[in-house]
Amino acid sequence: MDTATKMKRTLVGLKGHLTRQINKCQNLSQQSTVDYFELEDLLQVAESKFAHIKQHMNLYLTELQSTSIESSELDEVIDELAQYEEDIRVKLLPYKKQIAKNKLTVTSTVRTDPEVKLPQINIPTFSGDENESWDDFWSKFVDAVDSKTNIPQTTKFTYLQGLLRKEALKVISNITLTSDGYASAVQLLQTNYDNKERTVTVLVQKLLDLPSANNSAESLQNFRLELESLLKALSLKVQIQSAEWMTKVVIKRKLPRETLDKLCTIYNTTFLTERNHRRSTYLSRKTKSQSRRGESYKLLY
Repeated sequence: MDTATKMKRTLVGLKGHLTRQINKCQNLSQQSTVDYFELEDLLQVAESKFAHIKQHMNLYLTELQSTSIESSELDEVIDELAQYEEDIRVKLLPYKKQIAKNKLTVTSTVRTDPEVKLPQINIPTFSGDENESWDDFWSKFVDAVDSKTNIPQTTKFTYLQGLLRKEALKVISNITLTSDGYASAVQLLQTNYDNKERTVTVLVQKLLDLPSANNSAESLQNFRLELESLLKALSLKVQIQSAEWMTKVVIKRKLPRETLDKLCTIYNTTFLTERNHRRSTYLSRKTKSQSRRGESYKLLY
């Protein structure tokens, strides 16, 4: 098989790829609700394929001219390729106009209504570190972006990429920016980070890292609110009663001695202070000792 024949077969294959890409543009453009961001992406791919075909066509014609092909046959090939090029331009033109019209409509809407503003999205970034909460990040992202039906999937994907850092961004780095790609990226992130044990670990660490309070009303109030918030979050993941001892340890370590004494007095408990614990232990041992001595006296008599 000579080089010209091989190039012709390659050209046929490239044309087939472009035809399938144009069909994707057509199917999307005919939907009741068109995702113009995705349509523009599809069109860019089609135009890239078209540019590659035109380069290959020029190489093919150059190769044909070096063969013994008749002039009339060469002219027919040139006419055929020129007609194909014109047909593709005609097929791509409606999608270009459709996208341009949509952009003009959006621009006009913004200019005629000065009150219209893009939403300010205040979402924390997520890098996949062990001390970060996936549940917290994802719930805020869903509320601000994922749940919005008027935002295209590709735009949601762009927002998501902009909020990911380090390891989490690498997890989805090879996924194409398309509607299907967004769904795949979300699924992959959830597989890696939507883990109950991981969430509980993060919450417990936050509980242990709570800053100690002083005796001021503001400091005690902030400590109480943060403690209640963490315990509530934990209760959604585990049976908080089974971790009651840990809560006691945290309170004991983080609150001032005077505050602990007052709490013990108010709630008639001794579990919070070492002093009361030692006293109760001493009394318990003393009582047991006295009881044993009494039993000894009974034996003597």
